[in-house]
Amino acid sequence: MEFPSRADYPLVDAEGLLQNPAFWPLHLHWAHDIHDLMSRLDVDGGDMDVLADQLIDPERWPFFRLPTADGGELVIIYRNFADDSGIDFERHQADGAITNLAAIEGDWPARVFDWDELLQIATNPRRGAGVTEPVDRFLLLLPLLADAPGDASDQVRRAFGARTALAETAGAILERSPHW
Repeated sequence: MEFPSRADYPLVDAEGLLQNPAFWPLHLHWAHDIHDLMSRLDVDGGDMDVLADQLIDPERWPFFRLPTADGGELVIIYRNFADDSGIDFERHQADGAITNLAAIEGDWPARVFDWDELLQIATNPRRGAGVTEPVDRFLLLLPLLADAPGDASDQVRRAFGARTALAETAGAILERSPHW
């Protein structure tokens, strides 16, 4: 398939979706029971259906930018061609070079980052435009995790705060997912 240039993509900044609890079960359903995610985050099925329609709209492709300490950013694009959808993960270097890290199309996880690298990226954002909240960054990049240590859920709770619903959800995913 011939892809149009990036300038032709109908990209829409989706950072605001991260405040909607319905986003997380949709983004992470591959790693954990979607009903448990909905319960943990107090998500209504109707709200999730509305958001799902937004995430797969071929006229509007949601994307997230995660600024990195090296001056570049990681970009996550919900690619919504009518006959080819998925989630693309790219590394944009400060010099303008773009590297495709993974294209997720049902084969989760992509196994790009080791545990320490993922935590480093999540917890050390460069300040500026884009997603800078560490737990949001961690969960957005979780599909790229290659392997997790046995105490991963405890590390997540310590790193992101044991009392936040998202940190608890991340911990539960790591405890119960067959992927790690």
